[in-house]
Order: sequence, then structure tokens, then C-alpha cells
Amino acid sequence: MHRRLRQEARLAKEFFQHGAPRMAKIDSYMRRVVAFRRKLSVAVHICDKQPARTPKLLSIRHKNTHSEGHRNVFIEDGIMAMVTSYHKGFYASNDVKIIHRYLPRDIGELVVWYLWLMLPFVEQIELYQDHRREKMPRAAYIWPPDPDTQRAWSSERLRDDLKHKTGRALERPINLVAYRDIAISISQRYMRPSNRFPSNAHQDDRTAEGQKDADEEGDMGIKKWAGHAADLQAAHSSHMADMIYEREITEQPGTTAHRRQLFRLSSTDWH
Repeated sequence: MHRRLRQEARLAKEFFQHGAPRMAKIDSYMRRVVAFRRKLSVAVHICDKQPARTPKLLSIRHKNTHSEGHRNVFIEDGIMAMVTSYHKGFYASNDVKIIHRYLPRDIGELVVWYLWLMLPFVEQIELYQDHRREKMPRAAYIWPPDPDTQRAWSSERLRDDLKHKTGRALERPINLVAYRDIAISISQRYMRPSNRFPSNAHQDDRTAEGQKDADEEGDMGIKKWAGHAADLQAAHSSHMADMIYEREITEQPGTTAHRRQLFRLSSTDWH
């Protein structure tokens, strides 16, 4: 894309004058990039089923870093997945849960196009802006600081964007806390096995087990795990206790192929 910017007469005339970049045009383009990222953050927050807590969403990296930060966006069988860790209760259990959130295909394709074509081009264009200020290190986050003002992404910023979008679409703004409660309520009311199967198997299992730990995932059937996966995606567990998960030697601690499949099922139900 950057090569086209130089070689195609129309684009070269629009972005350059006598070989020098038109900074006003570049700044205008970068503002459009920021606007796209704002819309993308709201779309991902709403469409990955149970919303991640904002710091987890905004910490998604598209590449590994020298400081041992790991890439946590992947494509699995054609579906984009964002993977975060869940530390609640870590000091009690010494166990970090790995949570997979799968995006609808339309939103996942936007992320792919952004990372594949848009982001490399934006990083090259940012070099022109770096001449006017101290050069900033390239961020590994999908939502990095704004290129012009270096404004960071935060819970307050996502809250304002969500309120703006819902206010326009629903004529009533919804903040992060309200949407989180709404999404969890929708999941519990309409998207759990107890609401799909006449036998109400999900509820019966929990009642029969009494005091047995509801987070013992190795003993869970597919119906019960579907509800448990949704609980974890919402950053809370069914109970506080944890267990040790069996996993392949190539898999990261806290996750298994079975867990990934069930997280995927929980996400795609939301699509």
C-alpha cells in the first residue's frame, strides 16, 4: 500500500507535494484510523459473547514482544480468536485460567484486514509524523496509543465509545457496567443448556451435586460446560475452587483442546 502511495499519480498528488508529505492529509488519514479502531473496539466488545473486562480487551497483542509479552490473537479453523488470562482467585489456587473468545466471521475478517493491510501501512505512515516529535516505540497492541496525540486506550475511553454508539442506535446510551450485566443476563436466560433442553439438565446437574465444586471441569458434561465456559468468559467462575487440567505437552498451562472447543461453542452460540 505504501508503494502504491508513491507510484499511483492520484494518491501521490493527494499525499505528497514536491516529494514532501502533506502533513495535513496524513493527519486527517490518521484520525480516520483512530475512528476505525474505536468502532472496532466496540464491535469486538459486544460480539465476542461474554464481554472481557476492559483492561483484558485493550491488552490484546498482535505480536510477541521483547519483554516476554505474548501474541494473543489467533485464527483457528477460519474463526478469529482472542485469548486472555483470568487471574481472579490466583493467589488462592495458583492457577491462571486461559479464556478464548471467538469472533463472528464478519468482525474477525475486519481484524484480519486491519492486521494484514492497514496496520503495516499505518506504521509506515507514522514515520512521517515521527519527524515532528520524539520517535515512539512501535506498540504491539491492536489498540495502541493514538498516532497524533499518543492518547492511550482506557476503560473510560471504551465506555464513552460504547455510550456513543448505543445512544445513536438505541436512543439510550449504555455504559460498560450496564452492558456487562445485560450480556450476562441474556446468556443465562437464553443461551444456557437449561434453556435449550426440556430436561433442564444443566440446572439438575448443579442441584444434584450439592456442595460439589462446580468448577471441576474434568467431570463436566458438554451441557454443563457450556454454561461454565460462558461464566469464565464473563470473568467469573461458577465457584471459587479450581482443579488441575490435563493438557497436551505442546499446550499452554491452563488450556486444553477440549477447553478451546467449548469456548468456541460458547462464543459461536452468541453469533
